[in-house]
Amino acid sequence: MKRHTLESYATPCLPVRRPGTTANLAALPVAVLLLLGLALPARAQHFLFTNIWVQYCTNGTGDLKADGNNRNVAYNAVSNQVYVGYRGSPSAVDVFDGAAGSFLGTLPDSSTVATYSVGVGDDGVIYGVPLANGVSGANLNIYSWTNWQSDIYHCYVQSGSDATSLGQVQGKRVGDSMAVTGAGANTLILLWVNVGINATNYALLFSTTDGVNFTPTLLYVPSLPVLFNDAGPQHGLAFYTNNTFLVKVGTSLYEVQYPANSASLPSPVTATIIGTNSVGGSTGQSYELSYSPPGNLLAVLGPMVNSTPASLEVNLFGAASFANLNNEGTTNAPHFTSNGNLTGGVALGGAGKTNALYVLDSNNALWAWSLTFVAAPVAPSITTAPVGGSAYTNIGSFTFTVTAAGSAPLFYQWQFNTASNLATATSISLATNSSYTINPLTTSASGWYDVVISNTAGVTSSVPVLLSVSTGFQSPYVTNLWALAADNSEPYLDTSYNTRGLAFDPSTMSVLVAEHATVNIYVLNATNGSLEYELTTPSTGLPSGSIFPLGQVVVADDGVAYCCNVSSYQPGQQTGNNDFSITRFDAVINPTNANYNFEVAWTGDPGAFQPLNPGASSQDRWGDSMAVRGAGTNTQILLGTYETIGANEFGTGPGTNVAILTTTDGTNFTSTTIAVTNAPDGFSYLGVAWGTNNTFWTKSPGFDLRQVQYDLTTGIGTVIQDFSSTASAGSLNQIAGIGLDNSNNILAGVNLGDTPNDLELFQIPSAGFPPQAYYQAFFPAYNPNINGNAATTIKYPYIFSLDANNGIIALTYAIPPPPIVPYNITAVTNHAGSVVLTWQSVAQRTYQVQYTGAVLANNTAWTNLGSPITATNSTTTYTDATSPRPAARYYRISGH
Repeated sequence: MKRHTLESYATPCLPVRRPGTTANLAALPVAVLLLLGLALPARAQHFLFTNIWVQYCTNGTGDLKADGNNRNVAYNAVSNQVYVGYRGSPSAVDVFDGAAGSFLGTLPDSSTVATYSVGVGDDGVIYGVPLANGVSGANLNIYSWTNWQSDIYHCYVQSGSDATSLGQVQGKRVGDSMAVTGAGANTLILLWVNVGINATNYALLFSTTDGVNFTPTLLYVPSLPVLFNDAGPQHGLAFYTNNTFLVKVGTSLYEVQYPANSASLPSPVTATIIGTNSVGGSTGQSYELSYSPPGNLLAVLGPMVNSTPASLEVNLFGAASFANLNNEGTTNAPHFTSNGNLTGGVALGGAGKTNALYVLDSNNALWAWSLTFVAAPVAPSITTAPVGGSAYTNIGSFTFTVTAAGSAPLFYQWQFNTASNLATATSISLATNSSYTINPLTTSASGWYDVVISNTAGVTSSVPVLLSVSTGFQSPYVTNLWALAADNSEPYLDTSYNTRGLAFDPSTMSVLVAEHATVNIYVLNATNGSLEYELTTPSTGLPSGSIFPLGQVVVADDGVAYCCNVSSYQPGQQTGNNDFSITRFDAVINPTNANYNFEVAWTGDPGAFQPLNPGASSQDRWGDSMAVRGAGTNTQILLGTYETIGANEFGTGPGTNVAILTTTDGTNFTSTTIAVTNAPDGFSYLGVAWGTNNTFWTKSPGFDLRQVQYDLTTGIGTVIQDFSSTASAGSLNQIAGIGLDNSNNILAGVNLGDTPNDLELFQIPSAGFPPQAYYQAFFPAYNPNINGNAATTIKYPYIFSLDANNGIIALTYAIPPPPIVPYNITAVTNHAGSVVLTWQSVAQRTYQVQYTGAVLANNTAWTNLGSPITATNSTTTYTDATSPRPAARYYRISGH
C-alpha cells in the first residue's frame, strides 16, 4: 500500500442568517437597538462547519482520481470510516479514516465487482452495487462486507423470477442511486430505476429475513414525474421516517411512503407521495441526500456542477417536519475541475450522524467537516428581579442586581423614572451590566428603576421598583457616643445571632452584653465601649436551658443584674419543670472582687401561674424578651412570650401571655402569668418595656406598638393603646428591642426594616397620639438579622442598643420640646349660654382659640379668642362666654 500525503483546506464557513423572533423588538427605536447590540436579527438553531480534512483527487490518494470514475460516498458509524466507490479499472471501494482522513485501504475483492454505489447499514455492514446499465438476466447484484477487512459476500443474486424480471425493470439502468437503512433482519436497500440518465417512477426495495440475503420488491410511485431529465444519472435518495423515503427528481423533493409489508406483496407495490418540498433547484439539476434519524437532520448536496460555478453548496436542514424543512447551516466546497457526469455524494457522520459531514465531488475532492450544533437563541427571561427599598444617604451606595436566563450575550440597560412607567423611562448612561450601583447615594436618586435585557432573540424588561432615599432624622438633642460593628472581632460582636441581650448600669457606667455561644455576660465601659471584664465565670452556673443557656440581661434601679436563659414549655421540648431560670447578680462588679455574688432568683415555668387556672402551663417559650424596673422589694421583672410559628418549633402556647415576677425580699421572686385578651399571637416576643403604673409596652417586628394595662390579681391584661405606624416619616412596623424613658416620654427601638438597620428615637406626645420619630443612629454593620433579635435600654441621659449581627450603638440625649402633631376638636357643647370647646393636645404645647363669623372660600379672617393656652394634658378645653351670643360663630384651634 502506498503512502500518501494529506492536505488540509480551510473552507470558509458561511452560515445562513435566519430571521429570529423579532416582533417584540418592533417597539424599540433604532437608536435603542443599536445601543443594546440588537442591530442583527436572531438566528434559529444552526450548525457551524469546521473543515477537518480534505483529500484531493489530483493527489493520487487511494483510488481518488480525476478521471470521472469515483461514485458515491458512505459513512460507517460503527467504525468511523468513510467509503468511496471507484468504477475504473481495477475497480475498488476505498476506505478512509473518518476522523483523520487517512487512506486505510480497500474493501476485499472490491476490484472484482466494479461498485458504483456504496451504503452502510446501522449495524456497520457495508453494501456495494455495481451498475446494471440495461438490466437483463443476471447483471444486477448486491455485495456486502461485515466490516472493511471481511470477505465479500454476494447478498443478492438476480434470479429470473423476482421483481427484477418485470418489464418495468428489464432493460433499465439500476445502480446510480442507493440508500440503506436498518440493521440485521431489518435492513432495507433502495435502488432507483432509470432510463439512461432519466428517472422513472419505479424503485427496487430490497429486504431480508436473515440479515444476509436480500429479496427485491418493485415500488411504483404513480405521481412522480416520468422520464424527467435531471442532466445526470444520480438522483438524491435517502430513507426517511415511518416507511418513507425521500427522492429528488426534477424540480422537487418528494416524501414517498411505501407499505410496511411491501416484501409480502406482489410487485409492483404502489407507494404514495405524501409530501412535496421545494428544497433543491430547478429543472436539470442533480442533488445528493443523506438523512440522520437520531438528529432529524437532512444534508442536501447540490446542485452538482460541471465546470461552473467555482463551489459546490451543502445545506443542512432540520427535518423533524418534512413540510417545514428549516435551513440550519450552509457551507461550500471549492470546485475547480469539470465533473461532466454531475456525480458525487454526501454522508452525515459522527455520533448519531449529526456531528460530521462528508462530501464527494467527483474529479475534485473528498471533503470532511465537523458539525457543531448551536441551539436557537433563547430570548432573555428574568430569574431574579431587581429589588428596590428604602435606604439612607449615609450608607454611601445602593446596588440593584438582576439575574437573567437566555442565550449569550445578554445586554443590559438600566433605566430611571420618576414614575412607574416603562414607556417614559430614561436610560442611565454607562449602566449596562447585570448590576447597577448608585454611588454616592443622594436623595435625588429616589425614583423608579428597571432594567432592559436583550439578546438577538428578544427583549424583556423588569418591573419598575421604587428606591426611596432619605436623610436620617437628626436632632441637636442627641449625641452619638460610640459604636461597635459586628465584625466577629469579639464573641459579643458576632454575626451568628449569638448576641441577644444588653443592659446598662448607671452606677458603674457599665454596659452588659449577653452572648449565648460562650455563655458569658461581657461588661463594657459605657463611655467608650471598651471591654472591662466578664461578669460570668466557669463557676457561675447559668442555667443550661432547652434552647439557649443565656438569652437576656437587665439591670434594676438598685444596680442588681438579672439574666435568663431561653426555654420552651412545648411538650417534648422541655427536659423538666424547672428549665427556665433567672440568675441574680448582687452588683455589676468584677468576679475577682470579694463582694461578687450571684444566686438563682427564680426557676420554673413562668406560664404556669395563671391566677384563674394555677398550675396549668401555657406551654409558651420564654427568655427572648425581658425588662426590669424598681429596686429591692419593689423590683419587677417582665417577660414576653415567643410567637407560635409552627408545631414543634417555638411553642404551642397562644403567644399572647406575659409573665410578671415580683419579690417581697428583693431576692426571691414569684411569677404571675398575665393573659392579654385582645393582643395577637407573638405581640411581645422580641420587645417589652415597662410603662407607667400598671402598664407595659410591647413591640415586635411586623407587630403594632401596644400599651397594655394589667391586673396582677386576675392575671388579665388589656391593650389600651395600639399604634400601627407613626404619623411622621418614621415607621414603627419593623421596630424591635424597645426601651422606654417614661419620665420624658422617649421611646427607642431598632428598626430592622431600614437599610442599614438603625436605632430610632421617638417622642410620645400624649395619650392617643402616635409616637413621633425624631432621630436615627445607624448601626456600623449591615448584615441580615432575620431573627429580629435586638435590645435597647434607656436610662437618662444614656441610650444603648444592640442589633444582632450588626453591633452596638451608644447615645446621650437631652429632652427635646414636645412635638407638633395633628389634632382635632373633639367636642363642642353649649353650657349655660356658653360654648365649651375640647381638643386633643400635647402637654407643654401652646394653643390659641380663634373664631370667625363666616367661612369664606378665600381669605377668611380669623380673630384670636382669649389668651394662648399652654396644655398640661392630652386634652384641653376653653369656654367661650361671650355675651350677648353672636348669631353664628365658627371656631378653630391654632397650635404652635
